[in-house]
Amino acid sequence: MDIDHLLALFPAAKVQTQKSKTTFSVPYQGRWLVIPDISKREAALLTALLKKDAMQHHQESPWEQYLRSNGKKLEFEGQIRFLFFKCDDDANDQELWLAAIQNMFSSPLLDIFSLEKNEYCFVEKITPTSYGIQDFLGVLQTVEADTGVKFKLYVGHSWNNTDPLVHYFNEELHIFQRENGQTPTPIMYFSSLALPFFTKENLRKSNILAYYRKKIYQDTQLPDIIRALYKHQGNISSAAKQLYLHRNTLLYHLDKINQSLGLDIKQMDDLILAYLAIL
Repeated sequence: MDIDHLLALFPAAKVQTQKSKTTFSVPYQGRWLVIPDISKREAALLTALLKKDAMQHHQESPWEQYLRSNGKKLEFEGQIRFLFFKCDDDANDQELWLAAIQNMFSSPLLDIFSLEKNEYCFVEKITPTSYGIQDFLGVLQTVEADTGVKFKLYVGHSWNNTDPLVHYFNEELHIFQRENGQTPTPIMYFSSLALPFFTKENLRKSNILAYYRKKIYQDTQLPDIIRALYKHQGNISSAAKQLYLHRNTLLYHLDKINQSLGLDIKQMDDLILAYLAIL
């Protein structure tokens, strides 16, 4: 539905860049259509019509056809990576937050396409200015502050033109969709999800790990202590800093773990075992 038809139906309507806080507003072509004096029934019908119109005009891009339908292979130079974004389930201004994220990139985006509800894939060409994990954290915080929408982001591995991209895309997407609801952090990447993803089924079958898990969760502080130590590769000072604990206080907790579980998680083998128990 074009703007002329909308203005004929709602002469007082106007298109603006900001959502009105007091007047009915609906996303329209990357901006907001603001209509005063509209009934609830008219508002619901118009919202549904605009969503249906957007879906009918959707055409798969070459990258979407290639990756999702095993279409014609696309040639490119250098490397690419897949970035999977998921936003709050109640976010309805997708065009706006997609544009906000896109504007934050310093490297070329070869394509953006929808995956599932509120999930999108960005195909990024890797350049010297491509963001690292901490850069992406700043991007998410900025976009969340501007739009009020919270996100989860999976940062994919870097792939070459000669790699079997369809297989890698589908595996990374599967990992992201299965693990994003289980991961408290807003940013995920392959190496951070690989251990829980590839071991979770076998871990559930172990009676010994179930025993460790039960004992660990009896102390509400222990899971966070184990995660912090694992994140910092057993470095007690760094883990204590993350946990806002004095180093000696953390050592006291580690002694308690040793006494109750028989695990010395200052040793990497025991730390990994404790970490596996709480996955």
